[in-house]
Amino acid sequence: MIKQAGTAALAWAIVAAVSLCPIRLAAHQINLSNASIELKPDRTVRLEIALKGSDVDRVAGTKVFDPQSGLVDAARLAASTAAIAAYVTTHAVVHGADGTPCKASNAEIAPDQDGVTARLTWSCNEVEGDLIYRSTVLIDVDPSAKQVVLIGPEPNATQALLDASQTEVKISTPPPPLLQVILRYVEVGIEHIFLGYDHVAFLIAIVLWGAPPMAGHQDRHRLHGGAFNNAVAGRLADCGHSQLYCGVGDRRVDRLCRDRELLLLQC
Repeated sequence: MIKQAGTAALAWAIVAAVSLCPIRLAAHQINLSNASIELKPDRTVRLEIALKGSDVDRVAGTKVFDPQSGLVDAARLAASTAAIAAYVTTHAVVHGADGTPCKASNAEIAPDQDGVTARLTWSCNEVEGDLIYRSTVLIDVDPSAKQVVLIGPEPNATQALLDASQTEVKISTPPPPLLQVILRYVEVGIEHIFLGYDHVAFLIAIVLWGAPPMAGHQDRHRLHGGAFNNAVAGRLADCGHSQLYCGVGDRRVDRLCRDRELLLLQC
């Protein structure tokens, strides 16, 4: 009885904390762009960015996404290429460590089912020193947006995660160590959980469901029943969440799911 009362008090404390949180909570969205960038020996940089069509409309002021079909309309996209290219080349740039910009080519814009793909090339042979990729794609209108950056040729591309707190990554130096990548995802994952009311509601449910011992357990198992329930439910939910995104056929997350380091973090 005391244990159940304590659990209920904890759950209500979580509810109160959420209700008093100064940050506006909302159901989580993908809100994610994916970038693949490769530095060639002649210091030419090739970039491909994949964005969801509805996100393109939101940031570029276009109407290429058809909500009825759930796809990008090719004719509308062709008429909006200039606006989308201008947005991408403004918010995704390559420059030297001293700020000297590389010369960008014209962006190629193409439909990709429910998304849009932008491809462009920079010439950096006149820029000395390290090269830096900077992206504020989506972040300029939504600080919670993220961009996964794959650096180098697949399947050996290294990975970086950009957001409002970190908008730049060096592309001409060795990749960050695996531990740094893991800690970065842990940090972003904690933020992702507590900024979505659906995630917070799930945490409350886990606390309540895991409180009583599992039915049929003997007394010697009662002490560990709640913790075991929580661990199993949390792990299953995490794997299910990951596989849901990895199974939607979206290139913005498909490349992410093929990355072995991230799969280790998922399951």
